[in-house]
Amino acid sequence: MFIPTARYMLALKLKALRVSDFAKGAKDVDDVRNLLGVLGIVEIDPAIEILAEFFRAAARMRTSSVLC
Repeated sequence: MFIPTARYMLALKLKALRVSDFAKGAKDVDDVRNLLGVLGIVEIDPAIEILAEFFRAAARMRTSSVLC
């Protein structure tokens, strides 16, 4: 049995937000907010680093969209 870590769940939720309709992704936004709190993350860079651990290409896209 595989029980995902909070880090892995955060990466999945961040990746899902990249492709979801914002109105339909409201639950994902709440989940991300809660996972950030659990992990003690208050800045964007650590969140992007976690995304990159599991989904390198998505993290590169996320970084470029944040910088624009």
